[in-house]
Amino acid sequence: MFALIGIMCLDSLVKYTNGLSFTGVPDSALVIGGSGRVGGATVRWLERMGRECGIPLKLAVGGRSIKNFQSMKDRWRFQSRFEASEPAIDEVEFFEIDINDPNSLRNALQGHRLIVHTAGPFQQIREPKILDAILAHGEKCAYVDVCDETELCRIAHSKDRERLAINNEITAIISAGIWPGISAIMARQAIDMLQAQYNTSKFDLDFDFFTSGTGGAGPTIVSATFLLLCTPALNFDQNGQQIENEPWTLPKIVDFGPQVGKRCTRLLDCPEIATLSYALQNEQNYNMLASASRFATAPNIWNQLFGTTKALLPPSLLANRDTMQRLAVFSDPIVRAVDSLVGSKNAMLITATDRSSSTRTTTRTSQNDSNKVVYARHVHEDLEAAVGIATAAFALHLLHDDNVKPGIRFPAELSSEHRDAILTRVLNAPGTLSYDLFLNEAAEKKSSLS
Repeated sequence: MFALIGIMCLDSLVKYTNGLSFTGVPDSALVIGGSGRVGGATVRWLERMGRECGIPLKLAVGGRSIKNFQSMKDRWRFQSRFEASEPAIDEVEFFEIDINDPNSLRNALQGHRLIVHTAGPFQQIREPKILDAILAHGEKCAYVDVCDETELCRIAHSKDRERLAINNEITAIISAGIWPGISAIMARQAIDMLQAQYNTSKFDLDFDFFTSGTGGAGPTIVSATFLLLCTPALNFDQNGQQIENEPWTLPKIVDFGPQVGKRCTRLLDCPEIATLSYALQNEQNYNMLASASRFATAPNIWNQLFGTTKALLPPSLLANRDTMQRLAVFSDPIVRAVDSLVGSKNAMLITATDRSSSTRTTTRTSQNDSNKVVYARHVHEDLEAAVGIATAAFALHLLHDDNVKPGIRFPAELSSEHRDAILTRVLNAPGTLSYDLFLNEAAEKKSSLS
């Protein structure tokens, strides 16, 4: 049964690809923040995946510094030196953009069919300026971002913005990276299998994430983690009520599989908790009860450092974006040295547990206490590449599939056909070490890539 999952996903991708019409005229795509590690990876994979599947793109990068843009291109050139075909690096344009300047934004956004926003960190931001500028501009386009701030996701998904998007034929996906993003699609697969296997309507959902070092994603992920240390971790309790827990608490031992092993994860806020709850609230067959998100890194000294930082620094200082960014940049040489020793592997484990006849609390520290469990597990060799691949997969799907209707959505709100097609793009890209969707019974574990 489970070996068919990969075939089903591939069939979905083939079905949708066959329905696309490629005119040969390149579509203009702007990646805001494309000079950074996450944005640069998105640019690289948009170019490569578009080229390999016959989707021509005219790529542009929006940022603050032409110097950083040139550094990104130099790094791209180095990373692609062994590729069979040479990427069109020198054809990528640069637009200087000040996100806080409406005129700068308006001028930069004109004429692009795809706009991707990767200019993090998103923590502490409460106004989706780029999305609002697109909605105000009123030009038909596709929009994707990698927002990992729960409250900002909720604000961006407001009814007023949804109405504007529909009226202006703008198709947007919020929080469409690797996590958040692909992790939401994995969660939907897990709960769909749980419901089909056990006919359950009540379940718990746990998200556990692991990254070796910074995963190659640069200072932004470090500053984002510091900022999250003062952000309450949104969870749901055993009665399905929203609660806020202290971040970096309630440790849990999690088995991420043979490539990563067992790790001790701790609570850290992730939008998937809120976006899954929102996506499932109108679906009769699904009733999500307890849910939590946890994170761990390696080496363990970084986990200890995060705990010490949270204990010693006042919340007002931790919440200061500029200070945390400076601290992340200052520590970057040390972080890079450690990254070179521990690698940049990324792992995600989503656990869906049947709760039709049992209870639990969010203080649970074992991996599961029910024999009715479905796991979805993804391991990639490099976080930076994984984010770029995932974001590019969402963006390319939006750009060339007219079946995705205008509006603003979270990944979990997409139909199963769209989710499967996007996930298949990600799994077929280089660097995926494993993807498993399996029941608690070890004898029935199968890899969807086999």
